[in-house]
Amino acid sequence: MILNLLSQNSFSIDSLTTSGTSTKSATIDDQRQQAILLTITCSLIATKLIAVFPHDFIEQRISTILLHLITLLRSRIYSIRDQARDCLCKCITILGKRYFKFIIEELISGLQRGYQHFVLLHTIHTILIHLSSLTTDFNIDSAVKILANLFIDDFFNLEKTESSKANEHENSSYKPSNIPEAKTNKTANVMELLGRLIHSNDELLTCIEPLRQQLSSNHDSRQITKCEKCLQRFQIGLINNTHLSIETLFIFVYHLLTKTEENHLNEQIKQKTFNLKFDERNKYHLIPSEPKRGHARVAQAIKHEKKTNIHCLIAWTLNLLHKLIKKYKIDDQKFLSMIDPFIVHVEICLNSQYTDVIVAALRNLSSLLEYSLPSLNKQRITNMYKKVRHESRS
Repeated sequence: MILNLLSQNSFSIDSLTTSGTSTKSATIDDQRQQAILLTITCSLIATKLIAVFPHDFIEQRISTILLHLITLLRSRIYSIRDQARDCLCKCITILGKRYFKFIIEELISGLQRGYQHFVLLHTIHTILIHLSSLTTDFNIDSAVKILANLFIDDFFNLEKTESSKANEHENSSYKPSNIPEAKTNKTANVMELLGRLIHSNDELLTCIEPLRQQLSSNHDSRQITKCEKCLQRFQIGLINNTHLSIETLFIFVYHLLTKTEENHLNEQIKQKTFNLKFDERNKYHLIPSEPKRGHARVAQAIKHEKKTNIHCLIAWTLNLLHKLIKKYKIDDQKFLSMIDPFIVHVEICLNSQYTDVIVAALRNLSSLLEYSLPSLNKQRITNMYKKVRHESRS
């Protein structure tokens, strides 16, 4: 009966919420407010009722409730969208983690055109803030990959997205810059919330992967700064995460260091091979090429190099390791066995050509020297000291 009432009410609310800007007529304003209040109340009551029934029944009825809330989110009036967001947060809390991914997918498919894209991002950001404030445990791992890709793609294609979304909508005067949801970007905040709410090690790697791809393929300093900002906020969320154990975090750091170091080493080997082939090819000209002059001479002297910014991810991982060691400062055998394998990685990173990696490695080395680790003998410490001293002089 309540679902039927929602369907009957949707006809009146569609004409009232999509008519443009708010009207001066008090009668229409009252009708709009009553229709919105009725829709939100019925949605909450219906959600509480169907939550009692088996999962098959819930899966058949949940789409109807979400459809009416998405209709409110498409409204041009901010107060209506805000009430719909508040109701959606309550519905997600009632239904639980089982249907979280389904709700996110329905929101993405229902809010695509024009300004609705920014309403979608703001709505998901509001939902994550609400979930982080709950006292009960709420697992969002099923939707982490969707959320990370959605916000990171928007963050690195912001200018293109704003223009394209504005042109997609039929009313060109109603641009994304005119709505409150599009005034600030929420990606950095969302990365911190994801880092705080994640429950498994696999999803940590899922969040990092889009940023790693951006660092590998991007050479624009502005885009690199965006990556570093997202990584820094994600690190803050991980430090404050209460769902992940220290063992899980150390496994994540070790896996990430191993993977990034291998990729970095492979890139250096490929670069050296390419330079050798390039020099070898230039040796066998029968007639020497004409000497260049001016700017052409400078261009001829430049070596062909393909650099990536993956060292930013290595420095970030080392900084995360340093903060974890400082936070969980324990002197028992189990903790020592977890931090001892990182000696090898710190020693490798001391040979890096990047200053930020060397500085981060030295921070970790100073923290690790406080413990009596099996891998840290006097000879090894002396060799690392000589290595750092040689690098500082060169």
